[in-house]
Amino acid sequence: MTISARELVSHWAHQEAERTAVLLPNESVSYASLHKSIAERAAILKQLGIRPGAQVALSFPNSIEFIIWLFAIFESDLVACPLDPKLSSPEVQQLLDRGEIDCLAGVAPGTMTHWHQLDSLPDASGHLWCRSTDVQTCKTVTGAVLRQFTSGSTGQAKHILRTDKQLTEDYSHFCTHLDLHKTERFLGVAPFYHAFGALGLLASLSLGATIIPMPRFFPGELLAAACLYQPTMLLASPPIIELLGRCLLGENEDKAFANLRYCICSTGRLSDSASNAFTTRYHVPVSVLYGSSETLSATIDLDPGFESNRVGKPFPGVEFRIFDDVGGILKAGDIGRIGLQSPAACTQYAQSDKALVCIDDFILLGDRGYSDQSGNLYVLGRDDQINIGGYKVDRTEIEIAIRENLPVSYVAVLPYHRAGQPALRAVVEADPEEVTVAMITRTCKDHLANYKVPARIEIYPRLPRDENGKVLVAKLDSDEVGSTSKEQNV
Repeated sequence: MTISARELVSHWAHQEAERTAVLLPNESVSYASLHKSIAERAAILKQLGIRPGAQVALSFPNSIEFIIWLFAIFESDLVACPLDPKLSSPEVQQLLDRGEIDCLAGVAPGTMTHWHQLDSLPDASGHLWCRSTDVQTCKTVTGAVLRQFTSGSTGQAKHILRTDKQLTEDYSHFCTHLDLHKTERFLGVAPFYHAFGALGLLASLSLGATIIPMPRFFPGELLAAACLYQPTMLLASPPIIELLGRCLLGENEDKAFANLRYCICSTGRLSDSASNAFTTRYHVPVSVLYGSSETLSATIDLDPGFESNRVGKPFPGVEFRIFDDVGGILKAGDIGRIGLQSPAACTQYAQSDKALVCIDDFILLGDRGYSDQSGNLYVLGRDDQINIGGYKVDRTEIEIAIRENLPVSYVAVLPYHRAGQPALRAVVEADPEEVTVAMITRTCKDHLANYKVPARIEIYPRLPRDENGKVLVAKLDSDEVGSTSKEQNV
């Protein structure tokens, strides 16, 4: 049975009212009690007259208040926008401004001036704040229930508008593939504002199971909670897995995960030693899940024995392909660009923050990898990021800055070395009478941080293309690029 994301709590409140939805340090909260709190909060939102489709940011750690506000927003036909509660006021302000988000549920906005408190809730419940006392002026969006922010490796977080159907597809294929049941207990340490943590929260509630929110991660606190509640599900990041494998243990804490069915690690550089240490200590293997904010969960490695870079097979309804640099499909064993197709994937970024790159409806996430003969996916690392002076640089961001501000027909930003140090090289197809090296340099400096300005810029009247008109990216580092009109080290 598939339950809509918006109706998860209300469904179980009517079906099995006394089942435990949330476990807190001193309290067990039933689905009926949780839904009552959600309905009371939703009534406040409706009494304020906030229009359907208005966006409400959430700034809470993992907590019952996060859950109450999230589902109150859902039930009021508003759009939830979870934020990292550790963000500074200027960082929060920037996200709210770029997303045209006019309401914020959480703590006081601090240095954000001219925001107005709209409710009279107790401090422990958080408060609702708005840019204006006239909530009818709030900007609205249509067709979405959630606005999620990516990690923002470029320094500019991307905004993704998520539909109810996409969320439902994500936790449904996750629960089905892992054969999860309402008896599960999810230890909620992965942040709920992030897509990975949201998966654990929504999956738990979709099953009528129990979530145990962990507001922060300290090994001792997590192990104490695990000893007390005996979770069956743990979704965690590589650093958490690593710390749990080597931290000091108290009495009987080696049995904290005695009932754990799955330890699922988000994709990252989890080492063999960290995985082995966790498995040896707690007798539970680590399963790696691969996905992104764009696609949500895509593959999971349930094969016995951890293998570095292996992220397993796709969830039901999800497909992956490995493409070469000109869009051709590669065979098993060949390394190329990973493309994912999923019913849970977004179709575009909100406000065109960044182009969503696709080949034949497969989203390219900027990762390189390969598949084996058994259909397992292996992820080798980022394709579009370069480390420049300790900063991760997204090449696509630079390409868009040039393409959107100058009359160029093609831009490729590639790795380059200057005096033995990593740098950036921009290869541009444009009329050399209309576009100069100085113009490109000035455009980059006006729109990007200094470390993102290419150290070398090359302008060509025409780049090598195939019979379909696609630029042959693989030839841009060879002598076949063509006659150089202008090139200069900046």
